Amino acid sequence: MTSLLKKCATLSVLGLFAASPAWAQTMEEEGQWQNGEEAWEEEAWEEDMEAVDEFEEDETQEIVIPTEGEPARAQAQPNFALEVGGAFSNFTSDLADATDPGVGWELRGIFGASSPVGLEVAYFGSANSFENFDESVVSSAGELLGRVNLLPDSDIRPFAAAGVNYYRLDGTGDLDLFQNANESIGFPLSVGVNYYPAENFTIGARGTYRILTEILDDNFPGGNNWTAGLTLGAAF
Repeated sequence: MTSLLKKCATLSVLGLFAASPAWAQTMEEEGQWQNGEEAWEEEAWEEDMEAVDEFEEDETQEIVIPTEGEPARAQAQPNFALEVGGAFSNFTSDLADATDPGVGWELRGIFGASSPVGLEVAYFGSANSFENFDESVVSSAGELLGRVNLLPDSDIRPFAAAGVNYYRLDGTGDLDLFQNANESIGFPLSVGVNYYPAENFTIGARGTYRILTEILDDNFPGGNNWTAGLTLGAAF
């Protein structure tokens, strides 16, 4: 009986030693799995914390809310204006000696009224009486000018313009003084300012000097035209 017990004990010890490598490997694999699971949990935790930090940073960013009267985005200003105007008109040189100061009128379309550079298309007319005749000389011109707006985004917009025109002189009544010498190619030069009290309304002051030539007629009477006046307009 005693020898049987000894043999059983010996076999148990041998079996334990035989199972030890497999048990050790199992424990090692279990430890690696646990380590991997812990690493995965730690990585997931770090990702969650990064997401929380990003959310908190977004929450703390300054939120700009437009105040009353301050639009959220800039609105385009009307860039075309149509003006009518009245002016004091006179000539220089020979025509100034023969005529009295008169009145002028104009109709003008402005493309690029709210841009740094624009274009003007205009009709101009004036009437001046003769000093020694009971008649008048009437001027009419079609004009095309390039325009520079110095402060295009401001309510007050100074400008300068220059271009070319077709200029015609006609006498009233039976006066035929300009029958054979009444056409000219001219070069208008303008400076002025437009004030916009409202987005679609403008008031302006304008001075223009028109250099008249003999390009179309060698007998065109000497003298240039100048005007100074006020304008009213609507912007679209």
